[in-house]
Amino acid sequence: MINLVTLFTAMCLSVGVLDCDDIEIKESKSLWKVSNTLARVTLYVSGKSTITFSTKASKLNEQSQKALIAHELAHLVLFSRKDYTHGHNREHYQLCRKIAFENKVSKNKSKSLCK
Repeated sequence: MINLVTLFTAMCLSVGVLDCDDIEIKESKSLWKVSNTLARVTLYVSGKSTITFSTKASKLNEQSQKALIAHELAHLVLFSRKDYTHGHNREHYQLCRKIAFENKVSKNKSKSLCK
């Protein structure tokens, strides 16, 4: 999990528009089992946000972890806008690919995890 936290923090800071200190990072053994999900962002009415990684995410290689983090960061950036209402649209895909590219994620990996 420490590698995911380190990668997430570095990538979050590189985005430059999020208050990375206010994002809680959790790990869940049940996230993958229950919903077949590697990571999930939760945004609260208070403005606080949480990213939860499944334990399976920590077993991914670094390229896959970075692509996964880019996907979740794109959600956080877009959800921080008051007018953004949909999680997986063209704007999300483009921002995810941009974040992935800036963090040296291969095109193939970002294509598969940014969708």
